[in-house]
Parts: sequence; C-alpha cells; structure tokens
Amino acid sequence: MKNIFRILMAVAVLLTASCAKEDISSSIGGGEVEVTFTANLPELGTRANTYGNGANAGILYYNVYEAGSDNQLGDLCGSVESNTGTFTFSLVLLKGMEYDLVFWAQDKDCGYYSLNGKQITVDYTDVDANDDTRDAFFHYVEGFDPTSDTPSFKLYRPFAQLNAAVSAADMTAVGKNEVTLTTVTVLVVRVTSFLP
Repeated sequence: MKNIFRILMAVAVLLTASCAKEDISSSIGGGEVEVTFTANLPELGTRANTYGNGANAGILYYNVYEAGSDNQLGDLCGSVESNTGTFTFSLVLLKGMEYDLVFWAQDKDCGYYSLNGKQITVDYTDVDANDDTRDAFFHYVEGFDPTSDTPSFKLYRPFAQLNAAVSAADMTAVGKNEVTLTTVTVLVVRVTSFLP
C-alpha cells in the first residue's frame, strides 16, 4: 500500500512539474511565429543609374539580437542571395519577445567589409575609388516585434556616393588656357568601422 501511495505521489509531482513548465514557457514566449522578411535596395536616381547603381549588391547578411543587447542569437543569422535587388528570407521568432536586426548587402565577392556582430568594419587597403563592387547597403532595426511590426525594409547606403564627371566642353576650355589636366584629387574622411 505504501508503494502504491509513493508511486501516486511521484506521478502527481511529475504532472505538477510538467504543467508548471508549460505555464512558464507560454508566459515567456507565447509560442513561435514564422516571419518572412523582405529587404529592398533603394530606387536610385538617374545619375546613379550609370555609376554605383547597386547592381553588384547580390548578397544580404543578417544578424538577430535580443532587443537592447549585444546577445546575438546564433541560429538567427545568415545570408541570402538575389540579383533583383529584393532579398527575402524567413525566420522563426518567439511571440512576446523583441529583437534588434542588422541587415548588410554587398557584392558577394567583396572582401573590403566585415560584419562583426552589430559592427561593420572597412578595409581600405589597395582599393580604387571608383570600384562599384564596394557599393554596400544596410538597415538597422531596434525593438522589432514579430507579431505587430512590418517585416519589410528599405536598405540604405552607409557611405556617401560621390559622382564626378568632366564634360568634353570643360576639357576643351581647359586646353585653350594651355593647362593640362592630369590628376584630380578628392580628399575624404575614411570611416573604418561603424555601428548601423
């Protein structure tokens, strides 16, 4: 009889523990939801359609964090490729939680950028200023709620784009003044890293 009583007590304790576990998990996360994200390159102006049109940005990297922290959620990071300027991917997120999201799009073979957590670093070693393969785009989202916020984002350039052109008429005018134009130098401040 004592053995039967002990078995019944053990079963009651196990049932209580399993119910408590269900209550805790439902109050923390409230379940899962699959979210399909869309990130688009911006529509570019007419002059930019010739130079630096973003056509080389064929891969999007994404990292997901707990909102307000640098705690990267390891299974919620990755990359997706596209040649249309629209990147689409799906993630399973927890209801009741908020997330910080980092998106970074660039040329697939570009080795000048590194996405280290939320920080982007840039390597300027031996590069030309007019290299379209270094065109890049980003978006940073704070406090994304998977059940109420819209998962569609426009990507932006983190750097200014400088288009310089000299017309044939300008070159002729320079030649008439017996000046030979061989080099044009533009001085800019280089940013080696930033937090989007």
